[in-house]
Parts: sequence; C-alpha cells; structure tokens
Amino acid sequence: MKQKKAKPPALSVCMIVKNEEAFLGNCLKSVVDHVDEIIIVDTGSTDRTVEIAKSFGASIYYHPWQDDFSLHRNQSIFYAKGRWIFIIDADEEYQPSSQRSLRKEIAMAEKQGIEALSMRVENSCNAGKETVCLDSIRIFRSNGRIRYEGIVHNYLLGFKNRAPSSGRIIHHGYDQGPEAARKKFERTATLLQKQIVENPENALAHLYLSNSYASMNRNEEALRESLTTVELVEAQQITHKQYLKAYYTAARSYIQLQRPDEAKIICRRALDRYGGHIDIFATQALISLMKKDWSGIIESGSRYREALERYRNHEIGLDMVEIATYSEEWKICCWMGMAKLGLGDMEGAETLYARALEIAPDKAFLCRQAGISLSEAGYPDRARLYMEDAHRLSPPSNGAQSIAAASHEQSALDVTHNITSQAPGIEPEAAPEVASTGLRISQDNSESFFSKAMALEKAGRMSEAEDAYRETIKRTNSHVGGYNNLVGILLRRNEDHEALRILQTASETIINHPAIRYTFGLVHSVLGNHAEALEHFDKTLQLAPAFKKVNIQKAVIFLRISEFNNAIDCLKMEIANGGDIIPALITLGEISLHLGDFSQALNYFHKAIFIDPDNITAKKHIQSLNTR
Repeated sequence: MKQKKAKPPALSVCMIVKNEEAFLGNCLKSVVDHVDEIIIVDTGSTDRTVEIAKSFGASIYYHPWQDDFSLHRNQSIFYAKGRWIFIIDADEEYQPSSQRSLRKEIAMAEKQGIEALSMRVENSCNAGKETVCLDSIRIFRSNGRIRYEGIVHNYLLGFKNRAPSSGRIIHHGYDQGPEAARKKFERTATLLQKQIVENPENALAHLYLSNSYASMNRNEEALRESLTTVELVEAQQITHKQYLKAYYTAARSYIQLQRPDEAKIICRRALDRYGGHIDIFATQALISLMKKDWSGIIESGSRYREALERYRNHEIGLDMVEIATYSEEWKICCWMGMAKLGLGDMEGAETLYARALEIAPDKAFLCRQAGISLSEAGYPDRARLYMEDAHRLSPPSNGAQSIAAASHEQSALDVTHNITSQAPGIEPEAAPEVASTGLRISQDNSESFFSKAMALEKAGRMSEAEDAYRETIKRTNSHVGGYNNLVGILLRRNEDHEALRILQTASETIINHPAIRYTFGLVHSVLGNHAEALEHFDKTLQLAPAFKKVNIQKAVIFLRISEFNNAIDCLKMEIANGGDIIPALITLGEISLHLGDFSQALNYFHKAIFIDPDNITAKKHIQSLNTR
C-alpha cells in the first residue's frame, strides 16, 4: 500500500538568538501552541539558551555572528518547512487575539491571496510605565521571494500585499536597565555608522542612527542625524511613512535643546508631507505648552486624542511607523486641562483632569499638577482637594525641605553654601546590609564591588566604601553610580578638588550622561566656579530636560551672585517641569522674604502646604509672617 506524504507544517516560527536565557522561555511558551515548528539560528550562545530552546522541541542551527541581522534572519527562513513564517525575537511575547486564532488568520489570508500580515508590537519602556507602538510585518508566505535586507534594523522585501493580524507582540527588550541600553546602543550605532560610511545617502541608516542617539538622550547627535534623514527623504522623494520618525525626532530634539520655533517648523514640514500623525500632534501640543498658547494646546491635543483613538481601534494602520507617544494621553489631557484653566473654563479643565487621572501611571504627580494649576488659576478650594489626594496617594518625605539646608531659620542668601549635605547619585538606602563576614566578590565583577560599596556606605564605613567605589570604576570606566557615589563621599569630606579629578577621568561616553553632567555642576558649584557649574547644569537639561534639582542648583548659584530674577525663573521652571516642587516653592518664599515682599512669600508657603500639609518649614514661615 502506497504511503501518504506527510503534510508540510503550516506555520514555522523563526528566530535568531544569542545568550537569551532570561527571556527565551517566556517567548517560546507564548508561541509553542500556535505554530507547527520552531526554527532557531544560534549565533554563539554560552548560557542556557540552547538548552531552553530544545526543551520546547526547537530545531537548532549554529552560525557564528557576522554583524548582519538580515543574513541570520534569512538563514532561519531557509531552514523552515512551513508554508508561512512567523518572526519573533527572544525578548518578545506573542498575545493572541480573542477574536480569531493565528491559524484561522493564515487560512483566511491564503484564500484571499494575502502574502503578509502585520502585527501590533508594543514596546514596554520605563519599567512598564510607557509604551511605544508600531505595526510590523511578522508573518509572511515562505515562497523564496520574500527576504530581509539591512545589517542592523532589517526590513522585509518581496511581498505583494499585506493585511493586519489581530494578535499582538509585547517587546521587553527596551526595559533592561541603563547598562543593557548602553551596550545595545554601542552595538547598533557601530553597525549603522558602518552602513553610512559605505553609503552616505542611505536615509534608513541615518533614520535608525538618529533613533539610537535619541534613546540615549544625545540630543545634538540625534538632531544632526534626523535632519540629515529629512533632507535625504525630501531630496530622494521617499514616500514611506516610517520616515515620519525622523521629523518627530528632529522636533523633540529641538524642544530638548530649547528651540521650540524650529521644532514648530519641522512639525509643519511633517504634516505637509505625510498628513496627520499622532506623535506630531503631541509635539505640537508640547510646543504650545512651552509658549503658553492655550488655544494651540486644545487644538493639537484634540487632534492627538482623536488620532490615537482611531489607531487603538485599528481604524488606521501605520506599518513600520513608530508611535512614541502611545501611552502619553494622560499628559496631553493634563496640558489640555491647564489650557482650559488658562481660557477660564474650570469645568472643562476638571473633565480633562478626571480623564488623565484614570490613565496616569503616577496619579499623585497628576494630582499635584492639577492642584497647582487650579491654585494659580484662582480656585483654591478645588486645588486643596487635589493636593489632599496627592498627599494620600504619595505622602511627601519628612525630609522634604527648602534648599535652605540644615537650619530652617536661615535666609535664602545664607544657605546656598550647604548644597553638599546629600551625596549625588544612587542612594545607599537601596543597598543590602553588610554581612559581618563581608561580601564574597568576583575580582572582575564591578557590580559586586558596587553593591558592596553601597552596603558599606549605608553602614557608615565610608573609607571602605570609597575603596570599593574606586574598584568599581577601575573595572568599569562607564559606571555612572560608581562615579556619582564616590564623588558624594569626597564632597562630604570636603575633598572637592579630588572629586573633580575623579570625574575628569571618566570615559567620553559617561561624561555625556545627564547624571554625570549634573555631578560635574555640583562639584564646580562647591568650588565656586559659577560659570563652569552653570555650563554643566545647562548641558544636563539639554540631555534630560526633566532632570530634577538642576534648576534648583542653578538658582543656588544665581542667589550667590545676587541675580534674584534668574534664581526666581529657575525655581519656577523646576515647578513647571514637575521637579522638586516643595523645595522650589519654599525657596521662592524665602527669596520673597529677603526682598521684602511678604504677601508673595506667604503665597508661596501656602502653596507648599497645599502639597505637603505637614511641611514644618512652610508652617514656621507662615507662623512667623502671621505674627508680623
């Protein structure tokens, strides 16, 4: 009797991996019941990656890494026997739709002659508090014609048509901490720069390089590469919407460099070329906020929310167009609420604040912002309710105080010499306790030395902690926490010049980290080098506009040289950016006291009480003023 031929598998999942033991199990668990075979190309794993893959019945093929993602993607496709290919990475998880199975979607695609399916990819960022979305083609026919190109950010070519899949992919790879992000940046940027050397007019390589710089808050480089991309796109008449990201990156870089007028122009160029886009609308709203253009915020914010809702409902599809502001509706609603208050519409503002409160990841922060805006707009009773909610959701630390430092009786002018009372950098309270026998550490493991140093610092054993921090940076010359905490110890011992020398030994890469720039500013401030300190603080804000305390430290310097108006502007900026609001408010009050404006001083102290009803400093000042 003639034996029937085995039916080929319908769907093969294809992956390339290297040392992915942390993520691979969850990834394969999410797909194993939805596919017919698992194909894995391993490019040199030395951990348990292969063992984990085999436990799911995967077929493993070994190829040494050759600095070319598309090469290895195409190798994995070559080994697949399925009629359809499903591409997923080890740090991703597949979430099927409740509407229809993946197999049904493929069957429907075959009947309709569809060659590719796009899937919504949700990139988890900032410890899961933010989400960046894009629609990416992940499923396609295995016909020998469809293939990948591009050595870094590979892209698919050769398919004739496509349709959306109702499933989703959750990507965890952007949420692995600063050190992993730095290594990924260095690997990716090196390959992209290689592509650009080979072909300087490769718009896609410039686009991805601008994205890489932006991810590291290197705004000047991000701006340069994104503008290069824009010029190439317009000169070459490229129409693919994925290049919208270059316009967005350029606009956001301009904003972070405090150049909103140029950001506004690049947004207009994006809309003229590609039409409406979610991220561009969000950026226009932010520009309007910077200019206090209330009507502009309402208009752009409304367009953002409408476009976002359509995207969520799959009414519009944006293949390969990243939605960076996918999870920022709460911010837009907050800004629109502020705009409504500016236009005198308190009810409209509260409706928007209520929506923001539903979806905000940090509800206490949202309540504080709403309370401050309502108070400034002349609605103290409503403001008080929000501030009470903020206090209930996240009570301020008892240590929250003015930058007047140790003595709350000192005037704003006297206390600017006390800025070293707290060490910059990672708080030692986060460290584990030191065992009496000490920690066992690997001689080459900088993280072990760093953990030991934090534990010793917490225990008050500063000399030993200093030695361990020095070992940390000796082994890893890009260890931000190691440098910051070592400098903190040196500043507390008044070894200011040694602190500066240590910072000057840091690598070029780490010097452009906002935390290190901030620490540079602190050291120069202690040494009385005002111009140098202000330069480093300004650079910090360029790299990370929302960096807390920078504007407060700038205010400290301006107070030292009696530039009161500049100090006031800095403190108001700290409040507007949602930074250390209580110290800023109290210091504004103390400046007002020094200038003899007791009414304004009382106003600032009452605002501080709105946020923290138990704040001792504000209460003492109010009591003193009432006595007067």
